[in-house]
Amino acid sequence: MNSTDPNTFPFVKYSIGFLKEILSERDDLKQYVPHIASVEHLLCKRSIDMFNEAGSGKRDGIFVLNHGDFHLKNIMIQKNEDKLTDVKLLDYQISIFGSPAIDLHYAFAMMFSPEIRRNHYDELLYFYITNFQDTLRKTEYKGHIPGNFEIRQELTKHRFWGLFIFLCFLIFNYTFIDEDGNLAEVIENPQAQKKELENPKFLNELRELLPKFLHNGYFEI
Repeated sequence: MNSTDPNTFPFVKYSIGFLKEILSERDDLKQYVPHIASVEHLLCKRSIDMFNEAGSGKRDGIFVLNHGDFHLKNIMIQKNEDKLTDVKLLDYQISIFGSPAIDLHYAFAMMFSPEIRRNHYDELLYFYITNFQDTLRKTEYKGHIPGNFEIRQELTKHRFWGLFIFLCFLIFNYTFIDEDGNLAEVIENPQAQKKELENPKFLNELRELLPKFLHNGYFEI
């Protein structure tokens, strides 16, 4: 994945600039603008490096098959009397063999509500890890089965991908759940994107997320 310039997409090209502008106008959020500015030039580059890692010969981490576009619109759920009976994933156009951080960072931004991100992050991550381990055992995998700490190391290692997703894509989660939201317009129209970034609910979640990113070293180069 190295032939497409992410900056050709308006929502990527303008999102961080708009976000810094909006944060700068709010006394309690402007302190994070220098931290974002210090790493923004690395976000796309490090993310592309992560996508190309499996084919580079430098396999020093964990590699799994990732869906690549893991959000609510790409999932079909079947229920029987409120009991979950089946789940099917759709749209495998950008599936990729790489770090589990690809789908995990993306899913926590694009699939879950602010309340779930706030209160159930560790629980859901542990659920993923234990099911991943159980699947490897059931399929009689003979290699090393990664532990909880190792999976979490992948998320930290690819923290710039996590930042990229949360700073550029999280707003789409809010557009998804807004009955009047127009995702196509937000993606294609920079002014619509800027207006969406001023969503008070989105900014309130950033008030929770940005301190966590800072305290967990996500802005360190």
